[in-house]
Amino acid sequence: TIGGTDMQLVEAEMESHDDSMHTMAISRDELEPGSWQLEINDPMNGLAQSGHLLDLYQLSLQLLMGHNCDDILDTTLQLLKDRTGADLVGVSIDSGDGKQKPLRSIPDEVGSAEWLLLSLVRPVVRDDAGIWLGSSDCEFDQSKIDKQWSDVICVPVQADESLGALFLYRKGSQFDQDDFDFASAAGRLLAVGMSRIAEHDQLKAENRRIADRNADANEFIGSSPVMEKLKSRIQRVAKAN
Repeated sequence: TIGGTDMQLVEAEMESHDDSMHTMAISRDELEPGSWQLEINDPMNGLAQSGHLLDLYQLSLQLLMGHNCDDILDTTLQLLKDRTGADLVGVSIDSGDGKQKPLRSIPDEVGSAEWLLLSLVRPVVRDDAGIWLGSSDCEFDQSKIDKQWSDVICVPVQADESLGALFLYRKGSQFDQDDFDFASAAGRLLAVGMSRIAEHDQLKAENRRIADRNADANEFIGSSPVMEKLKSRIQRVAKAN
């Protein structure tokens, strides 16, 4: 029903009218595929069609179950390299003073000087928006890119705060829109995974610190009659010594 009009879908050879309502019959032959959909630029639609949506789902599961930052970095970078056909994939991290430092790359024998381009990562981190050199609307000065690379993607690794950036490089061919959308989504997932592991490690460190403090102070936890009796006996022995 649209407004006061009821729309009915009928077979082409059939005629269907309901005189009790304002109706309009439309045959299937008159409907063009997708004509009823809104024209929305939905990157997830492209990812689903390319098969990357399943990759992102599997990646999210691995990031949720992972407890080691090195493992989730290796998993994410290798997946990006395999699915996008990148010749090099790297990730940088904010060192705490607003500067980016190399964290990991595949292949790992490539020096960071070849892929950690500060003039590229600064606007990505600042604007929380990816840059794809092959895009028709890219305004980045491509003369700053080493001529060995035919295309470059740089996307933020950012959740509640900026953690770093992902870099993807290709030789001899171009990335496509699905590659850029996939890299952007993977960067968000990686940020969430790294943040979760950092929080988990902080909790473990805090628990360890509390346990060490209690052990050093010879503190006993609990106020049951048995524990109180034990504490009293220890105090008497300590005074006697």
